[in-house]
Amino acid sequence: MNRFPPYTYIPGKNPHPISDPAGHMHGDSNEPGMDPRSLFQRALELFNHGYYWEAHEAWEHVWIEYGKQGPQADFIKGLIKLSACGVKCLEGNRTGAERHLRRAVELLDLSQSVKDSIDSFGVSIERLRQQIATLETNLPIQDSELDPGPVLPILGTIPVSGRSNN
Repeated sequence: MNRFPPYTYIPGKNPHPISDPAGHMHGDSNEPGMDPRSLFQRALELFNHGYYWEAHEAWEHVWIEYGKQGPQADFIKGLIKLSACGVKCLEGNRTGAERHLRRAVELLDLSQSVKDSIDSFGVSIERLRQQIATLETNLPIQDSELDPGPVLPILGTIPVSGRSNN
């Protein structure tokens, strides 16, 4: 099994990973058997390598596991919105990217205000928020037909603590 999909999904540019029979996740059950912490780390890895749509999907499963509400879910939803921003950047859709980035900021700011009461999976919410601030004025919107790779150099530079022994 390859560590990464053969392409990152960009709507309108390549096959939909799930619904298209040529999609790289067609027929898969979306990371079966992974616990939420492992799936979170997998999503982080996908995001760091520019697989924003795929990271969004993985984080969505974690969000569901955390009940879709509350501070923990808000933190994860912020990462989902950040991934959606990445997809919109790859699409060349500035308006959509800005909208998703604003929502990610709202959710992460909310999470930061309660950071002592949530498990942020070792991600420094404060540092992540600082790095997002640089994107708010300079989103890397793509206009290339090529597979662009990572355009949001955020999470890869955020220190992530070692795995918990709990």
